[in-house]
Amino acid sequence: MSVFGAPLAPSPSKADQVYEQVCAAIFAGRLKPGDRVNVDAITRDLGVSKIPVREAMQRLEAGGLIVQTPHAGARVAPVSLREWEGIFLVRAELEGLAARLAAAAMTETDLRELRTVHAEAEAEHATGKLERMSEHNRRFHRTITRASGYQTLETLVEQVLVTVARFRAVIELNPAIWRQSLDEHQDIIAALATGDPNLAERVARTHVRQQLASTLARSYAGLDQAASPAVTHPQEVG
Repeated sequence: MSVFGAPLAPSPSKADQVYEQVCAAIFAGRLKPGDRVNVDAITRDLGVSKIPVREAMQRLEAGGLIVQTPHAGARVAPVSLREWEGIFLVRAELEGLAARLAAAAMTETDLRELRTVHAEAEAEHATGKLERMSEHNRRFHRTITRASGYQTLETLVEQVLVTVARFRAVIELNPAIWRQSLDEHQDIIAALATGDPNLAERVARTHVRQQLASTLARSYAGLDQAASPAVTHPQEVG
């Protein structure tokens, strides 16, 4: 079975489809940090020419998902504890702001959509299959950011969530950590429903702090610990 999935459909653009397929392979852990990302293999497996593959590779490199070296090809980018901690510092600022803005702008329709997204994640977790939990997590936070009404903020949060998904692919997250995340998502929904910007921001930031603490407390098999000083206590995120 191909790492990259089935041959591509005619639309949307082939470069976009290649990008999504390679992202999915990285996020699911089928491609791990340091693994080679072979242009010829992608071209063959997905049934496309090298032009859209190269376009997708440029986008993947710009997003920090792969590293391309002249005459050596492309590999999945390494990850480190320091980078993991740093991305959560950035995430707390962005998602705290998104929750603050969304609390003042969310409609009942927005809240219903958020509750639906959360319910779908709960149903997935109940099956014991965790492969798509990162995707559900991104949808949840994307829904909040979209409700904030600021496209730039939505774009920045999406970039951060892509990086978070890449890290989670190499960290052994058990059902208990996802259970904690889902419970905290319910707290965020309740805070947003009050319409209180201060409360929504505080709960969103607490969620990020708790997730950082939970993942730092686990085994970091697959992370490049040598690239980072030892982390014994997560930094206060705000």
